[in-house]
Amino acid sequence: MITMAFTISDAINFKPNKNKYPEKADSLRKNLQNINAILSCYNPVSLSEMEGAALMDRCEEKYVLTGNEAVDVLKTLPADYYVLEIEGSRYMGYETCYFDTDKYDTYLQHHNGKLNRYKIRSRRYEVTNESFFEVKQKSNTGRSNKKRISTERFVTRIETSLMGFLHDCYPYPTEGFSPRILNNYNRITLVSQDLSERVTLDFELSYLHNSRQITLPNIVIVEVKTPSRRAKSPIRLLLRNMRIRPSSFSKYCIGVSLLCPEVKNNRFRSKLHQICKMMSSEGMVSA
Repeated sequence: MITMAFTISDAINFKPNKNKYPEKADSLRKNLQNINAILSCYNPVSLSEMEGAALMDRCEEKYVLTGNEAVDVLKTLPADYYVLEIEGSRYMGYETCYFDTDKYDTYLQHHNGKLNRYKIRSRRYEVTNESFFEVKQKSNTGRSNKKRISTERFVTRIETSLMGFLHDCYPYPTEGFSPRILNNYNRITLVSQDLSERVTLDFELSYLHNSRQITLPNIVIVEVKTPSRRAKSPIRLLLRNMRIRPSSFSKYCIGVSLLCPEVKNNRFRSKLHQICKMMSSEGMVSA
């Protein structure tokens, strides 16, 4: 498939530019060796050992960092966290397909501030080649609950065999869902020493919608997942000391806002401007 690059400025102004490519297209991948060197300072934890921190029902806080800030965070925390390692890899690719209706109902649930909202997606883990179909709920109390089932392959169309699961997990009409956004990124997963907390750092986000594609190479999304907001968290304390505050960031909603100019995005425009500013102010990451 031939894709058209799309800049952040294009997205904010609703004007796709076919001749302009995202700045810093080399992204963090050139510095993967340095990131791996930092990760080598962490003790590993296996997937089976991490099951205690799976936290399907959890409290989440997200932070939007530059690449340099993320590297500073990783350098500081080896004594407090394990790093997930699978088949020798600590920096792992994820592939996600988000589903929505023609009217973008689940996107608009979030955009319009609905407290009890849902995301419907499939996900593939590149290292293990495992795939899942998932329904994620954000409750009116702020807790996140994720339900999923294993699938034989990466789902890009909701087949009849999945409709029963969708009906059980999604309380609204389920007709008309189709793939809307493809999202790829690379993830580092940290687990606290007592296995009660999980932290993910997502690098090299890219989005695809029809023939439009955009990458956010120097934006890193950090998500802190704990059983409760009162839980002790070394990374929360570190980020507070770095004067980095929690910030809402939905990968799906940002993808729609960037690549679907026909869909309103007023609620996310300030976030798009923040991303644009962060990307234009920073060069490559160095360790």
